[in-house]
Amino acid sequence: MESNNVTAPAPPSSSSCLKGGAIALGCMGMLLFAAGIALLAFYFARTPSGDDEAAVDDGGGSVFGDLFGGGSGDTPADATFKGGRPVGLYFMTRYWSYTGTLEKSAWYFAPDGQVYGNLETGFSDADLAAHDGQRGTCSATGDSLTVTWSNGKSTTSDVERDGDGFAWDGGIFVPVEPFSGAEAIAGRWEGGESLSHGGSRVSVAKTLELREDETFEWDSISFVAGETARTEIAASAQGGSSGTWKLSGYSLILTDANGVTLRGIAFPYDDEDTPVSPDRFFFHGTMYKHR
Repeated sequence: MESNNVTAPAPPSSSSCLKGGAIALGCMGMLLFAAGIALLAFYFARTPSGDDEAAVDDGGGSVFGDLFGGGSGDTPADATFKGGRPVGLYFMTRYWSYTGTLEKSAWYFAPDGQVYGNLETGFSDADLAAHDGQRGTCSATGDSLTVTWSNGKSTTSDVERDGDGFAWDGGIFVPVEPFSGAEAIAGRWEGGESLSHGGSRVSVAKTLELREDETFEWDSISFVAGETARTEIAASAQGGSSGTWKLSGYSLILTDANGVTLRGIAFPYDDEDTPVSPDRFFFHGTMYKHR
């Protein structure tokens, strides 16, 4: 999905590797998908009350913890190529010409050849086992890389390398590094997502303030609107959360006042042409820009 006010800059040397794509997305399907995004944005951003059973289970555990994996995220292997295949954590961007959107996600290529697309929580055995997104096994033959997915299907495409980065299957994969320390991520950040198709639209705007005293404020507003031959849809949601935060390697951990914890992979993405360093960071599928 394309950022509403942030577009991740692609490396200039790899811009020619971008390829068009097509998403078979019907109007009703798009609206259902958009409504799901709006509901998730509201759910993740709000602060649950003490009797909110949707946010806290009967045993006092966090549904966030169940959803996003428990434990701390291990350090991934350094991004490089071994035996013709990539190893390590990469930030992937892929342009879809049909919708004019930019897909953004974190991909982890494990040393054992396993591939995890859109990995969100971390790199521990528990995180990888709980991952319900794209996963498969990769192998290299000459200049081609093949990923055999868990559903038995496979994708084969040529690899165009640029140092430790590369282009494959219409996507650009850039190796990432962790933040140098907590002081590098402290500040006010804004991000969002926007998708439109056939006159229908969904938007999610987020503001995340990470203070130097390790407290945070997180606000989110989402909106979906559209129509089909039979119905019109318009909905919005707004929520906020506050609490404490901690940075541990590639993991940003947010804990609200009720003890509900959200942990996700976070890493800087800097544009060297701007005076702010880093001027962006990626967290849970959203690219945030420093404000």
